[in-house]
Amino acid sequence: MSGRHKFSQLTKDFSAEQKTRIAEKVSELKQEMALHELRQALKLSQL
Repeated sequence: MSGRHKFSQLTKDFSAEQKTRIAEKVSELKQEMALHELRQALKLSQL
């Protein structure tokens, strides 16, 4: 299957700085997701 690669294979050559930025973004998105789920459960929104 051409064009399909494991994510680990695609990111193996990333610099330490790139990996750090990715980890920070992942953490940020997880927090936003949790907040969204909480608001949805409480039927709230950010106004």
